[in-house]
Amino acid sequence: MQITAAATHGCGFCVAGHTAIATKKAGLDAADIEALRRLAPPADPRLAAVAAFTAAVIQSRGRVTDAELAAFRAAGFTDAQALDVVLGVALATL
Repeated sequence: MQITAAATHGCGFCVAGHTAIATKKAGLDAADIEALRRLAPPADPRLAAVAAFTAAVIQSRGRVTDAELAAFRAAGFTDAQALDVVLGVALATL
């Protein structure tokens, strides 16, 4: 979520920082990280769902469509996790 938000907002410093965390602490796949940095869908379907929902939250300023929320849920996420994305976007925007 943070890489998608940082890349969307054009903050290279933030993209670099979140890339380091995703690599060293989260252990994300390098190809998935690179896709997120380019705002392309990663191969991992759950990660792709988080990225797509994050982008939808940013683009709609939090007014995601029912279909966007349903797609996020269909990837196995809960409403509480959707709120986590909204809060993460708010933090990234500040």
